[in-house]
Amino acid sequence: MATSSKFRILTFLFWFCSGLHAKPTLEFSGYTKNITFQSRAPLTKQSYWQNLDRVRLTLDGAYTVFRGHLDYDHEVYTGTYLQTQEFKTFGVGEPPSFWKLDREIGQSGDYFWRHRIYRGWGGLEFQNGVFRFGYQRIAWGSGKLWNPTDVLNPYIPFSLEGEERKGVSSAYWRNSLGSLSQMETVFALSDIWKEQALLARIKSHAGRVDYGLMGGKISGQEKSWIVGGEMVMDVGDGALHSEISLTDPISASLFHKFLVGYEEKFPQSSSWLILRDLWIILEYYHNGAGARDANLYNFSSLLTGRETTLSQDYLGLNLSKEVHPLVRLDFSSIYNILDESMFLRPSLDWNMVENLHASIGWFGFYGNSISEFGRFTSFPHLQIQYFF
Repeated sequence: MATSSKFRILTFLFWFCSGLHAKPTLEFSGYTKNITFQSRAPLTKQSYWQNLDRVRLTLDGAYTVFRGHLDYDHEVYTGTYLQTQEFKTFGVGEPPSFWKLDREIGQSGDYFWRHRIYRGWGGLEFQNGVFRFGYQRIAWGSGKLWNPTDVLNPYIPFSLEGEERKGVSSAYWRNSLGSLSQMETVFALSDIWKEQALLARIKSHAGRVDYGLMGGKISGQEKSWIVGGEMVMDVGDGALHSEISLTDPISASLFHKFLVGYEEKFPQSSSWLILRDLWIILEYYHNGAGARDANLYNFSSLLTGRETTLSQDYLGLNLSKEVHPLVRLDFSSIYNILDESMFLRPSLDWNMVENLHASIGWFGFYGNSISEFGRFTSFPHLQIQYFF
């Protein structure tokens, strides 16, 4: 199917599912964002700076059982990063998609301008079920920094825009199985069967434990498969969560991934000042598909968004604290246990005026020259975002 045809079909689905012969309910929102940072290319070590300006328009439509959602972006990249070999090879670092939903408007050695559909789906919503078709995010798993059971929308915990999660071209169905139980099925599209994914997940609970089981075919080979599960349990004043998956990619050896973590939000009434309104997350993650030898790291898979980690064992920490009703302090840390490299990210978000946020932070990469994080260069970043 031609790319332009896919684009028109997706747009049609949104408007069709927003309402047929009656006036639809439409809600408009969005944001403008500017991000600026300076760093050094991880492979060529070329120094560069980069600026991103984005305008996103979001439309949510509804009519009886029909629903539609659209996120439409205009993005302008400027800076010397556009002249690096990394940009020429990997672009803006996005994995391939069945529907190519971005179009280049203009490019030179000084800027790159494109528009795209970040999300776009249409669907039906009933009392006991939901169906959606289009470019959407399928959020599976209980982990906060890593998700061994999420093979469709993997999240890189040290990405610059942590709130931005890639979607997948797919058909999705969720059906209620009773009180607090449900079944989900997703078919991820591709031009050929071996690159398609067909997965299902069942979520339920037993006492104070919420759990889920998932499995199915994944992309890679015709018979590649995955099975896994997740669990969340109240422990003390917080929650213990875990995930595990077993994958057979056919083209490589069978491997497993798992994580265990704990999170807790301390109340404002805490007797310790430092703990008031503090949200803490701790996780240990094992990636059986990773390399134990730093010389065997495949950095191209990381830069293209196909993989989220390169080694096997990690510790993660995330802290978030409201130090003022208008100011939030965040701190993230990831430690590679095998090569002893580390990533640190402190940031401060200030709600300057209504709907306007300014944040400043530091991306710190530490380790020897061949380690996972030591190959990257530390850099500051500044972000301004206005919501409307």
